[in-house]
Amino acid sequence: MKKSELYTKTNELLAQFEAQFKSKKSFEEFKSQIDELLKPKSGGGVVQYPMIVDNDINYHFCRYSNYYLPESEIVMSNGKSKGYSKKAIALWTKIGRTAQELNNEAMKLLLSGDVEAGKSKAEEAEKLKVDRNKTSMYDEVRSAYEEIKLDNEVK
Repeated sequence: MKKSELYTKTNELLAQFEAQFKSKKSFEEFKSQIDELLKPKSGGGVVQYPMIVDNDINYHFCRYSNYYLPESEIVMSNGKSKGYSKKAIALWTKIGRTAQELNNEAMKLLLSGDVEAGKSKAEEAEKLKVDRNKTSMYDEVRSAYEEIKLDNEVK
């Protein structure tokens, strides 16, 4: 059930039980709390990077490479782009795995009593986790997509 459907159904149920509240004030307080929790927020509905069709090929934006890439290279779910390419998410996952391994090493070092080395490994892991969201980490992915990207990439 979508959030908007849940909100509508909840309001229908509230209308049925309104008479059972002891006072109008208590009902209104309860209803305002339901509204605050469930009322759909206005998001504008504007897509930041819309799909582009060129020569009967669908191109979607990859937030890591900052290129529009063919649909065959983009991770899709239920016909919608997830916003990243297959190579980019593979690299993102690899960097995350490396950071986790560094954290595990840090924990072993800390448990063995080597505080400085453990702290250093933990800091290195944290830096990797932060850096994996930077565009500069994906230069390798960008170069791999140079041949198939759409010419009007976003900078």
